[in-house]
Formats: sequence, C-alpha cells, structure tokens
Amino acid sequence: MNVIEIVLAAKQVPALNNLFNLSSNIVALVAIFILTKMTKGNLIYLSIAYCSAPILILSLSSYFLYSGRLSKIKPEFGLIDFKKIKSLARIGGQFFIIQVAYLVIFSTDNLIIIKILGPVDVTSYNLALRYFSLPIVLFTIVVTPFWSACTEAYIIQDYEWIKKSIKKLLVFWSLLFILIICLLINSNRFYQFWVGERIQIYYLLSMIMALYAILSTWNNLFVYFINGIGKIRLQVIISIIGMVLNIPLSIYLAKYQNLGNVGVILGTCICLCFGSILFPLQSIKILNHNDSGIWQK
Repeated sequence: MNVIEIVLAAKQVPALNNLFNLSSNIVALVAIFILTKMTKGNLIYLSIAYCSAPILILSLSSYFLYSGRLSKIKPEFGLIDFKKIKSLARIGGQFFIIQVAYLVIFSTDNLIIIKILGPVDVTSYNLALRYFSLPIVLFTIVVTPFWSACTEAYIIQDYEWIKKSIKKLLVFWSLLFILIICLLINSNRFYQFWVGERIQIYYLLSMIMALYAILSTWNNLFVYFINGIGKIRLQVIISIIGMVLNIPLSIYLAKYQNLGNVGVILGTCICLCFGSILFPLQSIKILNHNDSGIWQK
C-alpha cells in the first residue's frame, strides 16, 4: 500500500505523505470513538479499526492519484522489465540490511535497560530521549525532500546544486547545534516543570542525549545524499559493525562501568561515530569525483 508514498517522495511532494498519515490517524480516531459508543471493550475490533485506517486512506489515495496527476506513471503489469529485478533486488537487499541494523541499534536500548537496571531507569531514559528528539524531528522534516532531489540532481550531473544544498543544510545543522546546546543548558528546568521531583534525570544523561542528537542529525545530513545516489555499500558495512557492537558495548558500559542508562545511550553514540567520520568523507570524495573502491559502491 505504501508504494504511493515512495512515488510521492520521488516526485518531491512529501507533504502529501504527511497528509495521508494525518488522515489515517483521524479516521482511526473516529472509528475508535464510534466503537466506544457502540460496542464493549474488544481488542479485535480495536485492532481492525486501527489497521484498516491507513489501508483505506492509501487505497483511495492511490486510486485517485493514479487516475489523475500521476496517470503517466500508473503501474501496469505489462510494463514490468524483469531484467531490472536483479539490480533492484541487490540495492533493495542492502537497504534492508541497513534498516535491520538501525532497528537493532535504536530499538534495543529499552530492553537492555529493563534487563540490567529496571523500569525506573527506562522512564528517565525515555523522558530525556523525548526531550532531545525535538531537533532530530525538525532536521528530518527539512532533510526528507533532499533524498529524492539528490537522486535527480546526480542523474543530470548537477553537482553544484548538490554542493549548495549541502552547504545550506550545514547552516541549518549549525543552528540546530545551538538549539541542542540551549536544550541541554535548560534541561533540568524543563524536567522539573515536566515531571517535578517524581523522576530524577541526571545531567550526565542529558549531556549524552545531546551528543546523540548532534551525531544523529550530522549523520543524516550526509546519509540522505548517499542514499539518494545509491552508493550505500560503505553504509551497509558500518551499519553491520554498529549492530554487532551496540548491544555488548551498551551492556559493558551500563553494567560493568556502572554508568547505568547513560552507558546505554553512550554505546549507541560510539556506534554512530563511525558514520560521523566516514559519511562526510565519502560525500566529499563523490562530489570531487575522486571516489573509488568502496567509496563509489
């Protein structure tokens, strides 16, 4: 169903995708509200309402878009070029490996904290993570159209546009860097306002969370360019290394170095550092036309 979202991203109209998500949430909310009035609590009905909403919105959107403004690129079985399957499967497989690796790196922290430290530390960890997710979300909103735009610019060899765009994104990242520092300075005040004295969030945890936000946005700036042109072999290798190291490193820092939940996010930051150095280097090599070997694959 979400093929239409990929097509719209390639057409550089991500706003429609956000509209689809909003519409799905509204439909799901209305359906759940109706269920609360017409039925007793039933998890099956709730699941059907929640899962059917995006299917309905994406199905209707696909029909109307492919019948109208996207009619020239409407998918048809007769237009399938089976010779392209091998190359598409190869790059698709690489993206799949990257997604699995990132899933392990970013989604196992809570499990590690619960297993080693307990649920209280999970709460403080997630509160700090939510607080410092603001600049990451802002940067993602701005940089998302850059992926498909880079693909088009790279195909027509408009390297100057790519360089100028990266420079503009670097300026925006610098502003976010300042924002992150401001968030860090005021973190204790915000936690006090948000949760009061009920949960203690150490300043060291906020410092490492700020580092995590800086590294994440920095990496994404170059990753979106690299993904857009499809030269992701280096990213696959770095992702696998990070996936293998993340869990044992986080456990070692949290348990054996007595860093607690700070050690968990610190382990993630260390895994991100590989890309923070190598992704900008690869981007520079590509744009200067001196990429070879692993840098150009």
